[in-house]
Amino acid sequence: MASGLEWPPRQVGGSSARGVRRDETDSPPERNSTDRRFRPKHRLRRRKDFAKVFSGGIRLNARVVTTVVRPNGVNHPRLGLAVARRSARRAVARHRLKRRIRESFRHHAGRLGGLDVVVIVNPGAEKMDSKRFRELLAQQWERVVRLAHRTGRGSGQRGA
Repeated sequence: MASGLEWPPRQVGGSSARGVRRDETDSPPERNSTDRRFRPKHRLRRRKDFAKVFSGGIRLNARVVTTVVRPNGVNHPRLGLAVARRSARRAVARHRLKRRIRESFRHHAGRLGGLDVVVIVNPGAEKMDSKRFRELLAQQWERVVRLAHRTGRGSGQRGA
């Protein structure tokens, strides 16, 4: 069955996978200062980073969320999440809580300065409706901002 046809058909002439031809001079879109993506540099990932925040951070308690804050020595905030199984039994619910917290962090990160923030989710958060949980997180971010300004810790300077 050598009819000269190949499967899958090849893309010809530099077109993309969608069949739209790209100009060789196309550049990535310009990024503005309101870029609110949650990039890897905004995440706490290593155990020692979490340990630093827990050992020397200031705790702010709310009903279903505890926030631990510590200056990080860099010019941008970083977020760590601690959502235990006891706070939400089903993985789907835990992941939903994490998404809500990350989304809220993205919208408030511009005001947080150089802080490491770990958000610990306590039991009962799963049962809160989305709007109330979002309001609670906004109140927590406001408390973090006030704390950072009052103590001079959000500047991104080491030892501040």
